[in-house]
Amino acid sequence: GNAMAQAYNHPILTLMTPRDRQTQILWGLSDFRARFGREAEGMWLPETAANHRVLDDLARLGLRFVLLAPTQAEAIRPLAGGPWQELGPEGPPTHRAYLARTPHGPIAILFYHAGLSRAVAFEHLLRNAGLFADRIEGAAREAPAGAQGGDRLVLACTDGESYGHHEPMGDMCVAYLAT
Repeated sequence: GNAMAQAYNHPILTLMTPRDRQTQILWGLSDFRARFGREAEGMWLPETAANHRVLDDLARLGLRFVLLAPTQAEAIRPLAGGPWQELGPEGPPTHRAYLARTPHGPIAILFYHAGLSRAVAFEHLLRNAGLFADRIEGAAREAPAGAQGGDRLVLACTDGESYGHHEPMGDMCVAYLAT
């Protein structure tokens, strides 16, 4: 399935002590297991706040991926190594996964598409499933030239309150889009 665990009480994990951070992650994983009857593979971090310690904690606990904002990356480089490529304020291309190496193992990082996410949360994109589909296709076309032949990720990340509370019937738009 595509569900992810989340830190239990929505704390900013980067500001917590190691013990409290571990407790929040473990409680979130336990809650996921109780609700879905399986282990979580990824975790949603409150406000996407992350640092190297948080990523290492997630890898140590067996999580395979995390979602972050593209503005959280400063540089990227090929998996084989080589020089780091400094990034501008827009961050890395968001069409693919990246890998962070931590002392306890690697963890994949997926960066959400900022423009699409902003449109869902603040520009009423959830009022029209056809327009939403067009924006997803447009975001997929933004992938760099070398990626055009392969699969491309398009991730929109928003708070759950966008789907009903902030945008009445927004959940119905996503349901219609998914059918």
